[in-house]
Amino acid sequence: MTKRLRVIAIVIGLLAMLSGSVSAYSKENLSVTIIEGKNEFSTNLTEPITVKQLLELQGITVSEDDELNYALDYTVQSGDTVKIKHSIPVIIEYDDIPRMVRTTSLTVGELLDSVAGDYEEREYYLAKDLSRDDLLKKGMIIKLSSTMTKKVTTYEKVEKSVEYRETNAIAKGTERVAVEGSDGLVKIISEETYVGGELTDTVEISREIVTEPVNTVIEKGTATMVSTPVGDFEYTKKIDMVATGYTQYDEGCNAYTATGALAVRGVVAVDPSVIPLGTKLYIPGYGVASAQDTGGAIKENRIDLCYNSLDEAFAWGRRSVTVYILQ
Repeated sequence: MTKRLRVIAIVIGLLAMLSGSVSAYSKENLSVTIIEGKNEFSTNLTEPITVKQLLELQGITVSEDDELNYALDYTVQSGDTVKIKHSIPVIIEYDDIPRMVRTTSLTVGELLDSVAGDYEEREYYLAKDLSRDDLLKKGMIIKLSSTMTKKVTTYEKVEKSVEYRETNAIAKGTERVAVEGSDGLVKIISEETYVGGELTDTVEISREIVTEPVNTVIEKGTATMVSTPVGDFEYTKKIDMVATGYTQYDEGCNAYTATGALAVRGVVAVDPSVIPLGTKLYIPGYGVASAQDTGGAIKENRIDLCYNSLDEAFAWGRRSVTVYILQ
């Protein structure tokens, strides 16, 4: 072999060696780990590619609501771990108006915090059967209710009371209204809280008396009364007596009584030890009279009723009566 041929052979050998080295470098393995939810696996690549290409190569589809720890245009390096957190659809009902959202949040509380900006000007309550710590599930319905507070003015009636007073101005056992009472009025200001349009709480803020109640006053009679043709009279005592009619013309009588009063109708003779002279009386059937006379036969429960004529005295005769000692 000539010198020239040996040189060519050496060059060809060197080129072959260089070509093998480049091929070996280009086929160097890149190890990448993929975590998709609860699934974890590794893959080997022969050349650097983007995350998007990696997912397409593995047949993994992602949406804009899914969560990746790398951008889709990021070129993966050997030893990288690509984490994929798929979103799930859930429904948020706000005052019975549904809204479907996709989220990668794990709990109800995380989801509500992530959408808080949508309700930043509105307060809301979570349904009683849910907790912020509840784990989210696909298709889960999360019910929210709006809250609203407002001040309300109402009026409340204050019932009048009934007050009883005793009086001797009317007969015992009878009553009369001395003061016609009236109910009072109170102004109440309260704060009402509504959740989802329903009243859930009421707190009283203030209470102001608008009108004071006036009690009804009822008088109860204590007086012992007797009704007569000329009116009602209070009496202090009543006595059962035997009454006889007489005139100033009867034997042993004259025009004047024991007290010097003229013996006419309305004057009666009594036993002063039973009925003091000057006492005002009422005798049913005879009328109102005054004890102004005495008599020898008038003892104890005997009483004589003076008349202006014999005919009237005879017409009365002798009777048993109840004599009322007037006040």
